[in-house]
Amino acid sequence: MVGIIVIGVLDLIVFLVNVLWSRPIGSIGIILIETFGLFLNILIAFEILENVTASLSQTAILELVIATALTAVARKIIIFDTKGNSNNIAALGFAVIALALSYWVIRQLNRTEH
Repeated sequence: MVGIIVIGVLDLIVFLVNVLWSRPIGSIGIILIETFGLFLNILIAFEILENVTASLSQTAILELVIATALTAVARKIIIFDTKGNSNNIAALGFAVIALALSYWVIRQLNRTEH
């Protein structure tokens, strides 16, 4: 898993170097979306690694899984193509609400147990 994270970071570095040397200044919006997408991929990989280590120590696994899912959905929203189907953005919005509600419920249950 650490190898995948290292490869992702190297891919992000190569992407940034290529962007800085080859792209015109005016296309910064597209570059930012691609950069955020790559960065969030690395963040999701870190979250999954944290989930694996938490599952080995048996602490708050469900809360971490929901947080990882929220990060993945946030990544999808950031790189979402607005020219696509409007039902897709509605479904992503519903997923965010459902995951946020689930996360809140799990946090409340974990607080009352401790």
